Amino acid sequence: MSSEIEQLRSNQEEIEYLEKAIVKAMFFKSQNPRNVILADYIIKIFLDEIQSRSVQALKIYQDEDHLKREEISFLEGNRTGPSSTGNRSLDVWLNYYEKINSLKDYHEKYTPYGTPAEIFDDNWFFLHSLDDKSRIPKFSGQEGYGRYVDLHTNYMEFMNLKKIQNNKRCNFKYLDYVAFLATFDQFHEIPIFCKDRNYEVYMENLLIYLKSFFERTQPLFNLQQMEEICNRAFEEAWKNRNIKGWEFIPKILRVDPLYCVPCKKLFTNRNVYKAHKKGMKHRKNAERIAEILEEEEDFSEVERLKNIARKESFVTRLRENLGDIIEDSMNNIRKKQTRTAEELELYESDQEEPFKMPIEELKKKSETKKKEESSDSEQERPAYNPLNLPIGFDGKPIPYWLYKLHGLNVEYKCEICGNYSYWGRRAFERHFQEWRHAHGMRCLRIPNTMHFREITRIEEAVQLHKKLMQDHQLDMFRPEDEEECEDSLGNVMTRKKFNDLKRQGIL
Repeated sequence: MSSEIEQLRSNQEEIEYLEKAIVKAMFFKSQNPRNVILADYIIKIFLDEIQSRSVQALKIYQDEDHLKREEISFLEGNRTGPSSTGNRSLDVWLNYYEKINSLKDYHEKYTPYGTPAEIFDDNWFFLHSLDDKSRIPKFSGQEGYGRYVDLHTNYMEFMNLKKIQNNKRCNFKYLDYVAFLATFDQFHEIPIFCKDRNYEVYMENLLIYLKSFFERTQPLFNLQQMEEICNRAFEEAWKNRNIKGWEFIPKILRVDPLYCVPCKKLFTNRNVYKAHKKGMKHRKNAERIAEILEEEEDFSEVERLKNIARKESFVTRLRENLGDIIEDSMNNIRKKQTRTAEELELYESDQEEPFKMPIEELKKKSETKKKEESSDSEQERPAYNPLNLPIGFDGKPIPYWLYKLHGLNVEYKCEICGNYSYWGRRAFERHFQEWRHAHGMRCLRIPNTMHFREITRIEEAVQLHKKLMQDHQLDMFRPEDEEECEDSLGNVMTRKKFNDLKRQGIL
C-alpha cells in the first residue's frame, strides 16, 4: 500500500528545498551580469516545480479517494480480518512492523546493491536545474546573451515596403539600422493607405520577434497577462477613437448612405452628395485612401485595420518595456562603427559561446569538495572584496595602494558625454578620443580638436568655440588695413589713408 502521508511529507520537504534553491539562484544572479537571464530561467523552473508539488499536496489534503484516511486508521491500530488481536495498543505495533517489513522488501527488490542514497536537498535541485538542455535560452550572436536586440531581418523587410518608400509624405526613406531602431514604433507617422497586406505581414513578424525576445530575456514576466491588459486598453481606445493615427476611421463604413468616407463628411441631401462626389477635393481624398476605404469595402476591411492597430499598440507597449535594451543596442552599433576591421575580428574572437553553463562548473566544484578538502576549494571561493575594488587579471581584487595610486577612487563626469562617469585620471584623459565624446562633440557641431582637451561642460565648449572663431577672424589678412603706400615725399601710410588724402587733393 502506497504511503499517502509519506508522499505528503516528501512534497512539503521538497517545496522547502526548492525555496532555498531559489535563494541560491538569486546569489548566483548577483555574481555576474551574464548570469541574470540564466538565473531567471532557473527560478522559473523552481517556481513551476513548487506549483506542481503544491497541487499534489493539495490533492492529498482533500483526500477524495479516502486513501489518507485509511492509512491514518491503519497507523492508529485498526486491523480487520483474522490477523487482528482485538487489542488496539498491540495492533499499533503489529501494523508498524508490517509497514517496516514491506519497505525493506521493496528496497531489496528495486534498489541496486551498493548504490548510495542520493540526497535531494536545495544544493541538488540547484545543480540539476538545467539538466534538460532544451530549457536553456538561445540567442544569436547579434543579441549578445540578451543584452541587445537583433531586428536586421525586420529592418530589411520594412525597407522593402514599396508604398512607404515611394510615398513622399513619409520620413522613413533611406533609414540606416540605428535610425530604424529609434523610430520603428512611430506608426502614427505612416499613412493608413500605406498599411496594406505586406505591411500587415511585417507587423506580424515584428510582433513575433519582440514577444520571443521578451520571453527569452524576462522569463519571470507574465507576457500573456500584459497582452490581455493591453488588448482591453486598446478596445476602449478604439471605441473612443483615441488611438493616434487612427482617429478618422469611421466606426461603421455603411452607417449612412450619405456619409463621404474620404472627406469624413455627412450630407443631408442626396443631390448635394452627388454634386460633392464630382468635386476635385473629393477626388483627391478618394485617390489618397482608395486602397483601404472605397465605397465597395465591407466590414472585413475595418476588422483588418483594427487588427493592424492592435498589433501596433502591443508593439509600442513592448518597445516601452525593452527601451533600455534597444538603447544599448543603438550604442553598441555606434561603437562598432568606430572600430576597424582588425578590432572587430579581435572583438568577435574574444566573445564566449552563449551560456558556457557555469552550473556545470559548480557541479565539478561540489564533486571535488566531496572527494577532498584542500586548499584548491578555498581558492575557488569568491574573493573577499569589502571595498569593491576592481578585479585584476588573476581574478582577485587589485591592491588598495594600486587602487589609490591610479586614482580609481576619483570620479570624473563629462557633460558632453551625457554625464557619463569615468573613474581614474587615465580613463578620463583617454575618453576624449573615444566614440562617446566624439559623438557628443558632433552633436554640438564643434570639431573635436586639442583645443577642447579637458573641457567637459557644454557651455564652456561652446564659449571656447566662439572665442576661437573670433580669434580666427582677427588673424585673417585684410588688405585695406595692412597694405602700405608711400607718397612723393617718402611718407609711409596705409592704403586707406593714402586714398583718402589723394581724393582731397593733398597728395
